[in-house]
Amino acid sequence: MTTKYREAGDLARDALLILDCPIGGLFLVQAECSVNVTTKIYDANAPFKFKVLFAWAIATINKTTNTWKLTDGSSDITDGIAVGGADKKVDIVATLDDAKYEIAKDGSLSAAPGATNTALATAELYAVCQRTA
Repeated sequence: MTTKYREAGDLARDALLILDCPIGGLFLVQAECSVNVTTKIYDANAPFKFKVLFAWAIATINKTTNTWKLTDGSSDITDGIAVGGADKKVDIVATLDDAKYEIAKDGSLSAAPGATNTALATAELYAVCQRTA
């Protein structure tokens, strides 16, 4: 069960794809990360409460390495992870903050530039999530 970030008009339709996810079930979210842009996966519209369990990014251009992180808008869920350096390179998160990795129903989840950089290498970001009660 996946949802892919698209223009705002498509988010509601994509969110419907994961509404059937049972409590405890896993689903995948995907976001296109662009240079120097925060990509909002959910913007105060998460369809239910869930935990982010794992994330990775695949570089889509050959570019200098920069960093990305997952955030709920006020707290970082992951550390800044190097991404890029070579097209098709895969980078994974090293840490998940277990005090921050749960997103509330109608909460937010974004991929943002890391603390030590101001730009994201262009990449496709994926996160495995688990629906919670």
